[in-house]
Order: sequence, then structure tokens, then C-alpha cells
Amino acid sequence: MSRGWDKLLKKSMRGQDEKLLTNEFVSISEAAQLLKVQPRTVQRRVRECSLLALRGFAVKEYRIPAWTLSFKPGDTAALMAVVGDSHWHLYQFLQAPMGFGVLTPAHLLVDPALLSRWQREAREDLVQNPYVRDRGLISVIIGVLEDQLPPKGSCGFG
Repeated sequence: MSRGWDKLLKKSMRGQDEKLLTNEFVSISEAAQLLKVQPRTVQRRVRECSLLALRGFAVKEYRIPAWTLSFKPGDTAALMAVVGDSHWHLYQFLQAPMGFGVLTPAHLLVDPALLSRWQREAREDLVQNPYVRDRGLISVIIGVLEDQLPPKGSCGFG
């Protein structure tokens, strides 16, 4: 691997590790306290892919984005089934406004009580859209995610 690619890879790995240590993420035990369940329950949900959990290169323990704790387990499992082992890809997808106006896919999946007033109103407008209402919010989000993923067997380079 060339020095340039090696340097870029190391910078990306450091960035992921630094991100995992911010207040946006919680540990398994912290997630258990927030969900009011036992840590084993959180570990089982991570294993079953009904809870998004990320690991870094230096940070080996699972870290969970705190805002995903309000997702429905079935929604998270459906998204994880689409991305497979690309948990970081799913995390980045959930954070990016893609085809939903100012809302991100995460805004559409969290408990509406966690959103600001204008985000709740924008979310409600989207949910009332006949296309979304007929297909269901999670189906629309999965469709956008599938469109964004590279074709199977593709290396990702044009």
C-alpha cells in the first residue's frame, strides 16, 4: 500500500476511535442503565443486531450511539440486515440528510419527543405524504439505504 493510502487509513481509524469516545456514545452498561435493563440484555440485542453498536480499532469495547436507544428493535434489525457488517456505514447514513429535506434518517426513527418542534413538524409532514404512508417509514428509509449501497460484488471504485 502506498504511503498516502496508509496515512489516510490511519487517519480514518483514529477518527473513528476519537468519535467513539465522545458523549454521543454510551457503553453497554450505560445503555443498560438508560434502557432500565440488565447489561446482558443489551449484549444480546447487540448480538442479535437489534441495537446499533460500533467498535473502533483501539476502542475494542462496543459503543452505542445514545440516540439509537429509542429506535424500535425491529427497525434497527431491518436496517442492519441491509448493511450486514457495515455498522459504520449505517451510522453515517443515519446521520446524513439524504432525500428527507432537513431531516436525517435518525430523526425519522427516534422517539418524536426527542426532536425539536420544527423537526417533529417536518417529520409529521413526511409521514403524511401518501407515498410514505402507503409504504411505511422504515420501508422508505431502507429503500434509500439500499440505493446508496454499492452493488453486491463491487469494490466501490468506479
